[in-house]
Amino acid sequence: MGKWIQRVPYLQRTRHGIFRYRRVVPPSLKAAAGKREILVSLRTKSVHLAEGRFIKAHAEAEAWLATLRASLSPSAPSSDLDLDGSWVPPTLKAEPAAKATNCGPTVSDALDLYLAEKRDEFAAYRGRALQVRLNEKRRVIGYLVASLGGDREVETLTRADARSFRDFLGRKGLSAGSVKKNIRIAGAILAVAIAERQIMMSNPFHRLAVKADVAAIDARLPLTSDEIETVLGLSVNNELQVILTLLVSTGARLGEIAGLIWGDICRSEQGGAYIEIRSNAVRRLKTAASTRSVPLLENSEMALQRLREGQAWPFKPEQPVFPRYGRSGGPDAASAALMKALRAVGINDPKKSVHSIRHSVKQALRDIGCPRDIRDAIQGHAAPGISEHYGTGHSLAVMRKWLSEAAPKLGHGAASGVPNPESSL
Repeated sequence: MGKWIQRVPYLQRTRHGIFRYRRVVPPSLKAAAGKREILVSLRTKSVHLAEGRFIKAHAEAEAWLATLRASLSPSAPSSDLDLDGSWVPPTLKAEPAAKATNCGPTVSDALDLYLAEKRDEFAAYRGRALQVRLNEKRRVIGYLVASLGGDREVETLTRADARSFRDFLGRKGLSAGSVKKNIRIAGAILAVAIAERQIMMSNPFHRLAVKADVAAIDARLPLTSDEIETVLGLSVNNELQVILTLLVSTGARLGEIAGLIWGDICRSEQGGAYIEIRSNAVRRLKTAASTRSVPLLENSEMALQRLREGQAWPFKPEQPVFPRYGRSGGPDAASAALMKALRAVGINDPKKSVHSIRHSVKQALRDIGCPRDIRDAIQGHAAPGISEHYGTGHSLAVMRKWLSEAAPKLGHGAASGVPNPESSL
């Protein structure tokens, strides 16, 4: 059994290899339940199938226990007892009959459909990075099932159910940003089920709003010029120092920089170096709009040159620029190390993090009057109007000009934007 399975509460594997859900009934409810534990066979040896069935069993057990707490009704009737004397939720007992009537996919089924549809996308990740992403999707569906009071069919969901899910997340204490993320993931999972099973309905999570005033409370704050100086002087390893330099001079996301390969570093006909931010063997991008070219200012170019000189192995286009972090889970490791260093030097405001550097670059560009479409092109944000998709986009020279003018507002990032003709990058 994998280590991650061993850490999931209530999930066990019998000596025959079959997964089951086993949970002790709380002492205060034992009298009402009439049994000391909930035991449900998931009827599979497959890890993939067990995942969805576990979520369903857990949601139904939660709903049953909640009902007991609310009503303290008599113990379950004998018809609800399994052969071994352990309680089985009535809804699970009725599952074969429900399937026989060709009912539509449930919310848990939607997760299975989503994971199958995105199999190739998830195949790009390994180990902990893969498990983090899978657990995220399972957690969202678990929240949704809990907010619905059980595992309902997708076609029965309404806008009111989506709003109830949003309110459920708020009551759990999630930030506005986390609520938005959960809503987006739930909507994406349901969208696959709606399309694959050709369900005639609108996605109830589409464009579900979270109050702006709540979102503003959780907004990231940009770092000040002095804080940028402090960040660039953090006591971290060479790779992280170069990553920080590139973050300040490009306004890119941490994952975009940490995932660079040497083939992404190019030189224009005018002689200036730039980076191609695109999906590669190391990492994928957040959105389609994230694919872009960003010019490198002289300080970033020099930092990369020093890093290259200090690395002994031969350089090939597909090799990562940052070997420690150009891997599955690497950006998470870089973020953790940088956040630890950030807090160690006294930048403790919870609204300020490594990602605040990106906000700082955006603010600096805005302050010098850089047009919004150029800001979006530099940082990989989707253009607001369809007219922005005409043409070939903004030239590297135009973006370099604005980044150079913004550099003085970013402390140490005020290095010259003039290309370095001597660089061998």
